[in-house]
Amino acid sequence: MFDMIKRITKNVKQLSSNKILKETLQDNTQLQYDIIQLNTEKQLYEQGLFADGNPTGDYSTATIYGTSKFEGKIAKGQPYDHITFKDTGAMYESEKLKVTNDGFVLTMDTVKDGVDLEQREGKIVGLTDESLNEVREWIKPIFINNILKQILK
Repeated sequence: MFDMIKRITKNVKQLSSNKILKETLQDNTQLQYDIIQLNTEKQLYEQGLFADGNPTGDYSTATIYGTSKFEGKIAKGQPYDHITFKDTGAMYESEKLKVTNDGFVLTMDTVKDGVDLEQREGKIVGLTDESLNEVREWIKPIFINNILKQILK
């Protein structure tokens, strides 16, 4: 019995929350995908929000209705009441989640026609406080489970 207590005590002392968080994120591709979707589909596409929570703004009339040269948002069946940064979908598809030692970083190719839209428009890539809270709730049970595995090994 005392050997088990000593082993558990030793394992607790060796716990590294950053290491467990990194493993939690690296080992769960569905979680990574869901985090990316928070940025692209929820914040940008559905809500029209930059990472800082500010609105992305409005489209021009030509973008909404189209012109003889391109199809408008209405014709494409896309939201037109706020800027989504989704025309072809290439920018959204370029988003990646990189696991770091203390969490994760989202990256995306925000350059379109030689212009970096993030520099011109605002913080496109990243999570709002609301989305970060959602991620914390997703990670919490997985993280706790991983801690218990480390302690009881």
